[in-house]
Amino acid sequence: MKVHLDTDIGGDIDDLCALALLLAWPDVEIVGVTTVAEHAGKRAGYVRYALALAGLTGVPVAAGADVRIGRFVLGTDLPPEHRYWPQPVPAAPGPLAAALDLLERSIDQDALVVAIGPFTNLACLERRSPGILRIARLCLMGGSIFPGHPDFPAWTYADDYNVQADPAAARDVLEAATTTLVPIQMTAQTALRRAHLAPLADCGPLGSLIAHQARAFAAEWDNAERYVKEC
Repeated sequence: MKVHLDTDIGGDIDDLCALALLLAWPDVEIVGVTTVAEHAGKRAGYVRYALALAGLTGVPVAAGADVRIGRFVLGTDLPPEHRYWPQPVPAAPGPLAAALDLLERSIDQDALVVAIGPFTNLACLERRSPGILRIARLCLMGGSIFPGHPDFPAWTYADDYNVQADPAAARDVLEAATTTLVPIQMTAQTALRRAHLAPLADCGPLGSLIAHQARAFAAEWDNAERYVKEC
């Protein structure tokens, strides 16, 4: 199955985990990766770094919508790089048009577009090529639809970043496309736990990076205190 990943990698570590999952998934071919809420190509640089750790340098990567275009209404800052990455990671900037071209090529290949950041790139593509999202296969992470399971964090729409960061893009995409939507109540049930970290650290460079970032993220956000029951 061909998959295109649209991601805001570089903040919460879930996007790095998602990329690693796709790389390890049997019969999945990643035909492109675009980044969103960009900081002059820094997120695209993180994607290339992670792909290189996995031994893949031929996957097309393009930096998409940048924070400087003024669409994002929530904070998009990146955490301090030295806490999450073992060395400085070069940025990989590029024009938004190149990212939209890559997205369009993936759609033309009937790839499943998995969007796990704000939907800004998709909205920009629909504006450039009206009707294209109607023929695209989309799986979007975002939104809040129903109450969460009582045994998991009680997250609501206020905790959802992907829709809230660019609500105009979310509206435009959901009006233009028929999509599979994975709301925050479902993502709250997917956890990386302490017991997973040692095996991850022993399974290669990318797994080691995920384990390192998980520990850094948990310390920064005091997850052991916030989610003591779930951790």
